[in-house]
Amino acid sequence: VMLPFGGIWRDVRLKVVGEVSFVRMIPRFCAEEKKIVLRSEISGEIDPNRSLTVRVEVTGPDGRVNVWEGPFDSEFSCCLEEITLWSPSAPAVYRGKAVLYRDGVSQDEAAFSGGFRRIRTDGGKFWINDEPFYMRGILHWGCYPKRMTPTPSRREVREELRKIQEMGFNTVKHCLYFPPEYYYELCDEMGIVTWQELPLWLPYKNAYLEERIYSQYPGMLDDFLSHPTVFLVSLGCELDATIDSGMLN
Repeated sequence: VMLPFGGIWRDVRLKVVGEVSFVRMIPRFCAEEKKIVLRSEISGEIDPNRSLTVRVEVTGPDGRVNVWEGPFDSEFSCCLEEITLWSPSAPAVYRGKAVLYRDGVSQDEAAFSGGFRRIRTDGGKFWINDEPFYMRGILHWGCYPKRMTPTPSRREVREELRKIQEMGFNTVKHCLYFPPEYYYELCDEMGIVTWQELPLWLPYKNAYLEERIYSQYPGMLDDFLSHPTVFLVSLGCELDATIDSGMLN
């Protein structure tokens, strides 16, 4: 919303895969159940006479490596005996990789990261795990005037977050835009809480509004909800009765 831009403005890469491959893989870190659930979609010809398996390797914050193997399932669960909870004061990050095999031959792999934490409200206060959390945040519009687009390098993001912490802030609110994936990853690592606002601002009624909300919001949420840094999600900015409350529940 700060500067007009268009075209291909984020990183592009070419990936070589086998006969079957991941189209999308979304991790969910379930603290109560002590497990990571990988929800996957794959492409390619599925032959019932050929085996399709997956191997998941996850490294915990203590450096311990856990491995799970089994038949491929669109929801593959990885159960842990013990978990370490993420918090701003102790940012515990889990890093994993899933490899897809057909007849024992590697076809594709997908990396992911995330963490476990519990969030609740009580008496008008926020709690992360069992500790009260008082939010002191900055508002970020994704405005980087020298490059026109919100594409700071990983090094620039780390330095930006270091300065934010030095000034006494513990939260970043991304207003009506999405930062690069590594912005969330670095907030995970550095213990900075994220408030993510979805890009819906002063909407007006039209034939496509509701359809776009229902079709686009689920994918947007999938992109960042595995990160323990994400503490709050706003469904839009300055919304009024134009958006029926039932639409966003």
